[in-house]
Amino acid sequence: MEGNDPVGGAIGSIGAGASAGASVITASLIVFRFLAGDGAGLNQNEQFTIITIGLVGGVITAIATTFNLTSNITELWRRAAISATTVFATVFLAALSTPMDMLFGTVGLAAYLVILVGVALYSGAKARAATGP
Repeated sequence: MEGNDPVGGAIGSIGAGASAGASVITASLIVFRFLAGDGAGLNQNEQFTIITIGLVGGVITAIATTFNLTSNITELWRRAAISATTVFATVFLAALSTPMDMLFGTVGLAAYLVILVGVALYSGAKARAATGP
């Protein structure tokens, strides 16, 4: 996957963007668990704020990562469509953090976060290699 391969670059950018966005959402869930578990608890407004900032931040991260990695695609609408597809993949990957939390707790979320960051870095490198210099 070397050189000028826009399809490979698009697929790699979807993987990188979705994983990066889901890692932001998962990180916000880890922060939420630490703050909610200290005994003092959080009121509903604080809970909503933490989750909303994580979700919006994850979606923005996914869009920005994908849009940046598809810079070799000259048509703006194609880049936007690929970025929109990435948002759906981000939400799917972020939804997988729920069973990780239920089965393994905060340690499982942290392990899932490490996996997501690794996949984001690997997919980003492959997307860059596919699009060339």
